[in-house]
Amino acid sequence: MPKVSSDAIVLRGVDFSESSLVLTLLTRDYGKIHAIAKGARRLKNPFESALDLLAQISVSFIRKSGEVLDLLTEAKLRARFRPERTTVRALCAAYYLAELLDLTTADDDPVPELYDLAAETIDRYQRGDKTADAREYFEWNLLDQIGQKPSIRLCASCGERLGLERLAAAGNWILFSFLEGGVICPSCQARGSFTQTALFHPDVFLRLERLDAGEPVPSIETVSMNIQGGVRELFDLDFCHILSRRPKTQPLARRWL
Repeated sequence: MPKVSSDAIVLRGVDFSESSLVLTLLTRDYGKIHAIAKGARRLKNPFESALDLLAQISVSFIRKSGEVLDLLTEAKLRARFRPERTTVRALCAAYYLAELLDLTTADDDPVPELYDLAAETIDRYQRGDKTADAREYFEWNLLDQIGQKPSIRLCASCGERLGLERLAAAGNWILFSFLEGGVICPSCQARGSFTQTALFHPDVFLRLERLDAGEPVPSIETVSMNIQGGVRELFDLDFCHILSRRPKTQPLARRWL
């Protein structure tokens, strides 16, 4: 079996025996893998305490075929996740990031752009760099990378372009269908019956549209509660719909963000 190397992020670790760990790693070159680290739980081990949750590491491992775990042979620490400002907010956001990456990515499917996005976000959490903004940016781009980015300007039912600015000026809220994958125009809303929906202020979608275009947006913590709560609600409910369940760390992350 070939021995390969890559940069990786530790997403999960589970005790396997008195001395070993089974790890879920997001690697830059090989995607998400599951590997056994023999001897990792011993006081003196060959991995030099590099296998903490969300650590960014350089690894070497032996690829196995089928459902057999890969064998981790070397791990060198590049950056340990220890927020400079030890806040519950940064920790909860980071643990939620790890769970989302684990649940939304397929095994052995490398997406270097997603790895880079995750590493960048972890670094921002580490620095305490506007955690809520970093989380918003990460989750929107994660939806894009996994092919689940919702339609925020065109009606998900008929394709008609919504006049978000006009609706915002009129104070009209917009129906969003998680089942259809986007906003629903007033005409379709009047004609049809949609399930798994929620109402959002148009400014939520105007913000996401600017974020999607790479335009500057005000810090999420400085905008109205309608937008703050709307963005959080949309992301949380959308991931619940995509995954068909609520991630375990989502309630705690939402409490602190």
